[in-house]
Amino acid sequence: PYTNSFESSDNMDGWRLQGNDYKRWINEQNGSNPHSGTGYYYAVPDIYTPAADWLFSCGFKLKAGVNYKVDFWRKVKFASSPNKLKLCIGNAQEGTAMTTTIVDLNPVNNAAYQNTTSNFTVPSDGIYYLGWYAYGAANAVMGYMYIDDVRLMTEYDAGVKSFITPNTGCDLTNAEDVKVIIQNFGTSAISNFD
Repeated sequence: PYTNSFESSDNMDGWRLQGNDYKRWINEQNGSNPHSGTGYYYAVPDIYTPAADWLFSCGFKLKAGVNYKVDFWRKVKFASSPNKLKLCIGNAQEGTAMTTTIVDLNPVNNAAYQNTTSNFTVPSDGIYYLGWYAYGAANAVMGYMYIDDVRLMTEYDAGVKSFITPNTGCDLTNAEDVKVIIQNFGTSAISNFD
């Protein structure tokens, strides 16, 4: 699975902003509002212009017919100042290319982090981008909105969790056991390996 917690050590290559002033989404390090670690993104409200600001992920090579799951954590600073957020997907890092809404959170009014989990498919094989869209009218009473801990995975996403090998070096024989621990990082049970 792909994960990004927006830490300074996470790979942010390919992430991009687009909006009315390009400053509405800010990557904060060592702030006071992470879900985990110290990094997160937050959207800054503006009373003078409508919110129409995108945070785009890097590109992902996705396949048609595969069930994908995306989840992330989100909140607002104060429940009395809700915000609006859509998660969309498209084939370019442009608002006009975000043609499919995965989830529309209207309003986001939780002052404690809540997890949002959504499943989706894509119509054809290709490179796709996720887009978090902070939106709303000018002069609306909207507060700061935070997102953190993004994960993208397939429905069946098994991976090697750890290797346990004998302490006899690299010269393994057919008499020695090698243990590999596999973990299901996906969303559905795996009953066999073909």
